[in-house]
Amino acid sequence: MFNGLIERFMRTRDWKKSLLFSLISYCCILFLLIVVITFALKEFNFPIVSGVSAGYMCIVLMVLLGNYAVLRKRE
Repeated sequence: MFNGLIERFMRTRDWKKSLLFSLISYCCILFLLIVVITFALKEFNFPIVSGVSAGYMCIVLMVLLGNYAVLRKRE
């Protein structure tokens, strides 16, 4: 069922795999940050959580794009 996905993942370069796992770990940190904010406010406040999420993901994506550019040039 997932043979095509697994084959493509195996053909991917190691530095691209590391960027993928970094993005996944940063998303886990974002989830924990949302949980902490929700418990601190004692309710889910969508404007605050969405603002924090958007800012955090913009910073993470800029850092990962910078890493991608550096690692791609090193090839």
